[in-house]
Amino acid sequence: MEIVPGQGVALVRIGDPRSQVEERVGSPYHGPGGQRAVYSASPMLVITYAADETVELVEIGYSGEGGDTEGTTKGFS
Repeated sequence: MEIVPGQGVALVRIGDPRSQVEERVGSPYHGPGGQRAVYSASPMLVITYAADETVELVEIGYSGEGGDTEGTTKGFS
């Protein structure tokens, strides 16, 4: 999964409303309704929401397995 600094990933972009994120990714398995939520994706996504329920920060979990289970950063090698 590729993460674009300042934008997010294909599934979740900074500024997306929580309702749209959950339509695309499903309900979080940890932290539903909270400021921080963990979603079961490959790789795992950790999303921080602002007070207005929009995406403020997108994090990608690291498993150490490589391949599709890891994130890459666009523009960096």
